[in-house]
Amino acid sequence: MSKQINGRGITIAETRAGSGNEEFDARLIAAAPELLEACQMFAEWLRREEAGFPAETRFNTPDGEAKWREWFDENFRICDLAQKQARAAIAKATGGEA
Repeated sequence: MSKQINGRGITIAETRAGSGNEEFDARLIAAAPELLEACQMFAEWLRREEAGFPAETRFNTPDGEAKWREWFDENFRICDLAQKQARAAIAKATGGEA
């Protein structure tokens, strides 16, 4: 597979086996924990989105709307955090902006 990463002409296969560019490889390795954390945060957000909030709880209990709002706000926070983490990790891995 040949896909450019950040316009550098480095293929995905090369990143798996080492690109031959020691600086790039070092940045990618250094960013690995942050990249993993961002992926895990996105996965958490997706799990919450797929599970959803029980509609019967929202509309059929006295505090349902407040509980839904808490759930919604937390989903929004997680999604925002995942995006920020991903952008920071990509910038660290590529030596530029994401």
